[in-house]
Amino acid sequence: MRKYLQGASMNWQVRVTYRANIWLETCGNLITMIVTIAVWLFAFQQTGNLSFGGYSQTEMIAYLVLAGLITSTMWHTAQGDFVMNTIRNGNLSRYLIRPYSFTGDYLMSQMMSNCFRFLITGTIFTAILLFSSLPIFSAFKWTLVPYFFLLLIPGVLIQYLVFYNAALMAFWMEEGWGMTFLIRVLAEVAAGSFIPLTLFAPSWQTIFNLLPFKYIIAVPVSMLLGRIPVSDLPSIFMGSIAWLVGLSILTGCVWKAGVRHYSAVGN
Repeated sequence: MRKYLQGASMNWQVRVTYRANIWLETCGNLITMIVTIAVWLFAFQQTGNLSFGGYSQTEMIAYLVLAGLITSTMWHTAQGDFVMNTIRNGNLSRYLIRPYSFTGDYLMSQMMSNCFRFLITGTIFTAILLFSSLPIFSAFKWTLVPYFFLLLIPGVLIQYLVFYNAALMAFWMEEGWGMTFLIRVLAEVAAGSFIPLTLFAPSWQTIFNLLPFKYIIAVPVSMLLGRIPVSDLPSIFMGSIAWLVGLSILTGCVWKAGVRHYSAVGN
């Protein structure tokens, strides 16, 4: 474990040293969130509706702000590029002879990167909320915060495994960024980054319920808003764990098959 923590510490130092890109990316995500909130505020004002799909104006803004915070923390523009470049350039060979797992090392690095992004994004979001007139804090059920994190942790790992598996396609594809981008677009919609999933048509909700992405944003955010009964927590949590186990098994299979292919082509 010590060697993984050392790698994570080095990743933290890199993020602290080269932090301009993270600041710029955070600003980009912030602009996206502000535009989304502005659209919903316009919809409430123009229609005169007190709620959409059971969401009041305050609840909708609270949902979008928290979803934006999670998105800014976990979704990276260059997500998976390191894995794809390492495989494509043949640098993976250096990791294969080391006495630790490349997957584990990359996981620790990504978690450390997420922590750094959370500190920056959380600071910016908190400052904006304190100096704005958005009354969102009353929408959260603060007694449910432990349940929120209980559901968020599997969601973070699910998000990592999904994009890690996409990056591992570099074993077979010359360029994998197109697939990564496609999965990101699908994941952001199916996770409920911009629109709560309950506002989609029933047929779309059925499709989204068959995918793991809802556990990344929609489920934990809905729990903190009190829209999911606490009695449903065990079944929802076990559902996220089932996806986590399934994706972990898939990752192991893809990795083993990829390494065999990687070795066969002489990299």
